[in-house]
Amino acid sequence: MSQKPKDIIIQILDLVGYGENKERFADELLSLCQQQALVDLVKSLPEEKQILLEKTLSQQPNPQNIDQVLKENFSEEEILEALKKATQNTIQAYLQTISPHLSDLQKNNLQTYIQSLTG
Repeated sequence: MSQKPKDIIIQILDLVGYGENKERFADELLSLCQQQALVDLVKSLPEEKQILLEKTLSQQPNPQNIDQVLKENFSEEEILEALKKATQNTIQAYLQTISPHLSDLQKNNLQTYIQSLTG
C-alpha cells in the first residue's frame, strides 16, 4: 500500500526530530512541489505556448484556473509524473540540507525508512 506524500513527509520529520508544526511544514513543502511541477510542465512546452500559458496564469492565478490549464495541456499521467519528480527532488534536497545536523541514529532510522518505501 502506497503512502500519501504528506504522510511520508511527516514521518521523515518525526525521524529527524523536527520540533515545529509538522502538518504546516508538510503542506508548505507539498505546495512548493506543486509549484515546481507546474513550472517543469510549462517549460516542457514550445516557447509560444509557454508565453501564452504564463500570461493566462498570471491574469487569473487561482487554483481552479491552474488546474484547468494543466488539464487542457497535459495528460493526467504527465501531471502526476511531474508532481512525483518535483516531490522527490524537493524531499531529497531537504534531506541533503539537514543531513549534516543529524545524529548517526537519526541518519540510520531515516535510511531504513526510505529503503522501506523504495524496497
